[in-house]
Amino acid sequence: MDLISETSVDLSPKTLSELAKIIEKGSLPSEASQIILSIVPIIGVLFGSLLFLSLFYFFHKQKMLLIEKGIYKPMNLNWNLIFIVTGFIIAFSGLVITIVFLINKAYGFELLAGGLPLGIGIAIILSYLLSNKVSSDRK
Repeated sequence: MDLISETSVDLSPKTLSELAKIIEKGSLPSEASQIILSIVPIIGVLFGSLLFLSLFYFFHKQKMLLIEKGIYKPMNLNWNLIFIVTGFIIAFSGLVITIVFLINKAYGFELLAGGLPLGIGIAIILSYLLSNKVSSDRK
C-alpha cells in the first residue's frame, strides 16, 4: 500500500488561509530586522577597512619618526625564502584539495578548486627556480 494514498491532506481554502497566516506571523522577520541585518555587514566592512588603513597610517608615522631621530634600521627580508615557501604552501594546498575531490569521485568543474591553487603554486615554484638559474647564469 502507498503511504500517499493512506494519508489525507486537507487543502480547503480555510486551512490554506490559516497556514498562510501562520507563515506570515511566525517565520518571516520584520522589515526593521531585515534592514538591520543588511546594514550590519556593510558597517563591519567599513570599520574593518578603517582599522586596516589606520594601521598602515600609524606604522608610516612611526617609521618617519624613527628616521627623523636616526634610529631606523630597515628590515632585510629574505624574499627568496618567502617566495619558495609561499609556492609550496599554495601548491600543497591545491594538491590536497584535488586529492580530496578525486577520492570523492568529483571529476567535473569541482577539480578546478584544487587544480587552480596547485597550478599557481607550481608556477611560483618554477618561477623561483628559473629566476635563480637566470641570476646565477648572469654572474
